[in-house]
Amino acid sequence: MIRPLRTILHLTIGLFVLAGCAAGKYPLSHTATVDPAPTIAALTAKAAVYEAADEIQLALMCWRSILDFDPDNVEALDHLNRLEMLAARRAREAYLEGQKALAQGQPQMARRSLLLTLRLNPKALEARQQLHGLMNAPSFRWHSLQPGESLANLSLQFYGTAAGADLIAFVNDIPANAEVLVPRRLKIPRLAAPRPYKTQRTKQTLARARALSQAGQHAKVLSITEPLLRANPKLSQAVTLQNQSCYILGKRLFQEKRYTEARQMLAKIQGAQPGLESLRAELDQAMRQQAEVHYRDGVKYFLNDELERAVESWRLTLELDPEHQEAAAGIQDAETLLQKLKTVEEE
Repeated sequence: MIRPLRTILHLTIGLFVLAGCAAGKYPLSHTATVDPAPTIAALTAKAAVYEAADEIQLALMCWRSILDFDPDNVEALDHLNRLEMLAARRAREAYLEGQKALAQGQPQMARRSLLLTLRLNPKALEARQQLHGLMNAPSFRWHSLQPGESLANLSLQFYGTAAGADLIAFVNDIPANAEVLVPRRLKIPRLAAPRPYKTQRTKQTLARARALSQAGQHAKVLSITEPLLRANPKLSQAVTLQNQSCYILGKRLFQEKRYTEARQMLAKIQGAQPGLESLRAELDQAMRQQAEVHYRDGVKYFLNDELERAVESWRLTLELDPEHQEAAAGIQDAETLLQKLKTVEEE
């Protein structure tokens, strides 16, 4: 490809000429000096406010920033040393309070103390690890095993299904297939219970969705039906309303030639929907035709050495027709040429 290299050479020469002219016409001025005193004064005042509010780390940041401006600032050095010692001492005290609360079985108080420790000393690794354990600790209830009880019975009792027997066995280090269970206290993991399905509220929500559908406000219908279906995917009335709205919105997007959005909207339809197959066939045909338009544009750009625009057009082709092999190959060729040209420029 000779023409791209020639173009780059011409551009390079032009830039050097322009740079030379600009340098002669507009000489560079010397860097102006900036008085740091107002900034230091503002940071000093801010540090005092933070310290009064017991935000020790923020106050420390202010004094460190002052030292960036003026490394020999005696006042900043004094305050920095004083606050670092204060933060270290108070962080140690808070950590010991946290250990005491842990030993006394008070997890909430321990969490507060460990959080305070990290607020004063963000690098306190032990406090961070213990806090992580507290925040992620599993919750259990205790059960005294009675004669004749099985893991399946316990799972049914606590979870409403026998599927939790393996979990109880794992937590208590019991073989899942054990037939005889030695009387002992078992830990039963607390699992989040599913939210009850609120029938009355759901009926009211569906009635509002039907009214919006009749009014032609289909985007609002989807904003109502999608949360309902996440809670209960088998709610047939919500499925019907969503399918109707997706079909109408998809058809509208198709008529506006927003083909990719139309395809995404129609993909939300579950099961059969009158007119859906014919609409999808029309959409596929239109997308292939539009893909060919973008592909031909990319070829024109490529022949005119506009490689980046060619890549952009061919990517649009693949958005509409992911199986378009010529566009994929064209992108690879153009990007290879662009990389070679970049290498030539760097040399």
